[in-house]
Formats: sequence, structure tokens, C-alpha cells
Amino acid sequence: MATIGEITVIKTEALSFNIPTENPVRNTTLIDSPEKINKDVLHEFNARIRQVNLITLNRKKWPTTISNFDNEFIHVIAPQGFKIFIGELVIVEFPTDNNNFIIQTIQHKYAIQRTDNRTMSTVLSLKFLDPRMDKRYTAPENINAGYVIIDNNACWLTDNRYFMARKTGYRTGGEKCVAVHETFGFKNGSNTAGAEDISFLDKEIHELKNDMQQADMDNISTGGCSISVADKDLKPGSLLFLSVTLTLKGIMYKFNSLELLMFATVKNIRPADEYCKYGLKFVKHLDNNTLHDFFEIWSSQEHPISNSSHPISPQHTP
Repeated sequence: MATIGEITVIKTEALSFNIPTENPVRNTTLIDSPEKINKDVLHEFNARIRQVNLITLNRKKWPTTISNFDNEFIHVIAPQGFKIFIGELVIVEFPTDNNNFIIQTIQHKYAIQRTDNRTMSTVLSLKFLDPRMDKRYTAPENINAGYVIIDNNACWLTDNRYFMARKTGYRTGGEKCVAVHETFGFKNGSNTAGAEDISFLDKEIHELKNDMQQADMDNISTGGCSISVADKDLKPGSLLFLSVTLTLKGIMYKFNSLELLMFATVKNIRPADEYCKYGLKFVKHLDNNTLHDFFEIWSSQEHPISNSSHPISPQHTP
């Protein structure tokens, strides 16, 4: 038996957790981004092909197998003697031939199910703290985007009367455009008719748009996007207001362009020499099948994206 070593995993939420690893020489990688693990490697663990380890807060390892997984949950056979505590943190370790991959999950629910050998087993559903990525659509060319950092001391982040609201609709001009416009709502209490009086702070959003900095958007999904910017000072958890317009060129569809004015948080950071790439998670998921279809068509346009350089300026956009 190899000497037990330790690795510390630190989450954005200041969560620190020591876990044991069989061989401290092996590389252990935290999967907080889907790009950190090859899908073929993960597939080896699907449907009980290979064993995984559950690591609980008491630093005990529980070998088990995976029933199945999706973008949000991994479902495992609960090991005999395993104590189920809904809401408790569990590390899932994927030992491969050369490396260990780990992912942080929360015990979400459990159910008794019949397994392949016709026996009844407890299947534990573990929810990813860093959900697996939705289908990501690569930009067909350099896409200009704008962003502005939301001040953490802004009143709408501390006053529970404020909430985030989304407006989606068609806008007509020369060509039809769908606009997804997020803003802050403010609860004024009840009006004279007894109904809740709500106002939307479009003025504040307009002021944010006037102070935007330039970025390049590399890809997008309905759950988030990746941008490249010259600013290397953004931190995990930073709240941004993002503006980007995606346009179809020479392709017929229900609408010709999609304008997104949305809030997003910084989830992961990949520094480069002249710019930094940030993975952003939308605060509210774009749960709309029509947008999936639009992204599919938009990303298939034959305008190859330039990967050699990112014409980014840290200056404010005019």
C-alpha cells in the first residue's frame, strides 16, 4: 500500500477540504471545468465499467460504481455501510491509469432501484457543484462583446427588495432580432389595489452599458460563455453585466440576430500572454429550445475564427 498523501481543494466559496490520495506522486486534477477531462476518459466510468471512489468529510474512501450521469448529476450505487446525509459534500474520485480526477458534489437525493444483476440497490444522486457543460457552440468568427464589473457594494446586491428580471421579445427594424434583456426589479410594496408594485431599473442598466469594456466572445452555451479580455484582474465569483449580439449572415431563420444583455459570474480563468480567457456562467439559464437551434445555425457559418490573436483593447468602447 502506497503512503497516503493529501491534496487540498479550495472552492470559490472558501470551502477547504483535505482528501487522501493513494499515491501523492500522481497528478490529481479538480474538474471544475468540463475542458479539464476528456469525454472518452469519463465514459470509462459510465454504466459500472470502472470503479470510482466517494470521499466523505471524515476523509474515508468508499469504492463504488456509477449508474449513470448527465450535465447536472452523477448517480452512484451507495456502498454498503455508507451514511447518506442529504446536503453533505462528497468528493467523487475517478482513478485513471496515470492520473486522478476529482469532482465536488452535494448529496441530493436517493432511491431504491433494481440493478443489472436483478438485486435492489440504493442509488445516490450527487449534484455537481460545478455542473457539466451544456452543448457549447464555437463562434464562427471573432465576436465583439462588452462587459462591465458590477460593484459588490451595489445596493441591489444587499437589499432583498431587489431581484433580477428577464425580458425576452422580438425587435423589428430592417431584420427581426430577438433581445434577451436582464435588469433589476425593485419591490415597492403593495399599491392601492393590493397588488405588488414592481418597478424595473432600466436606468441603471443603461448606465452600465455606457461604461462597458471590450472583449472577444469565443463560444457560448445556454448556460454560459467564454470571453477573452486584456484585463487579468477579474476574480472567480465576480459579477459581470455582458452585452453581445450574434448575427446570421446569408442564412434564413425565424430571426436574423440575437442580442443578449445578461448577468454572468466568473467561474474559471485561463491566463495567456496578452489576454486572459474567462469562463462565465449566466446567472439565469437560457432555457429555450429556439435559442439552441439559433446557436446551432450560427456556429455552423463558414467564417473561421482567428485563434492567432485577440484584437482586444482594455479601453472603454465608444
